[in-house]
This record gives sequence, structure tokens and C-alpha cells, in this order.
Amino acid sequence: MAISEVPCTLADKLSYNAKSDMLTMEFSLGTSVTATWNSWLVSDNTVESLWSQSLKKTEPPITVTKTQKVSGKPGEVGILSTLTTPDEGITCSSWETIDTDNP
Repeated sequence: MAISEVPCTLADKLSYNAKSDMLTMEFSLGTSVTATWNSWLVSDNTVESLWSQSLKKTEPPITVTKTQKVSGKPGEVGILSTLTTPDEGITCSSWETIDTDNP
């Protein structure tokens, strides 16, 4: 099966609260097959794994909200997320950034 044959949705909306140093990530996730959802925080030329979890079929897409403290990481930070399957590898990806100095 080609990657284009595995319909999926992966989108992220970021917001940042400077008083609490909390990054809020609102994901839209949808997949027609079981997949693994991985996300990483990218800042200061480093990549930090945030989570890896299995997802069952999610049609229609679901919304998942997660938070992450980002103190000590001023400037632009990014969230890279992927949906992967054992047979197809990465089937969807999302890359979003936010400037924690000027949210």
C-alpha cells in the first residue's frame, strides 16, 4: 500500500502563556489505520521527545490538547509530530512553531 493510500490528518495549533511558561498544543488527529503518534519539541538546536503513543482508527478526526513547560527555552520553539505505521512508515507529519519571546 502506498503512503497516499493511508488517509490521515495531523494538524497542530500552538499557544504560549509567558507567565507560566506553558506551551499548549491542540492537535487534530485522524487515521484510517492503527498508527503511532510521536511528537518532539525542537528548540535551541535540540530535539526533545515529548511522547509516543498508539492510536486506533480515529475517523472522524479527534482533538487532543497537551501542555508542555518550556522555561529556559526563549525564542522560537517548534513541535514536530508524525503518524507512523509499521508497513508504511511516516504517513502524516506536522511542523508548527511559536516565538516564546513574542507569543
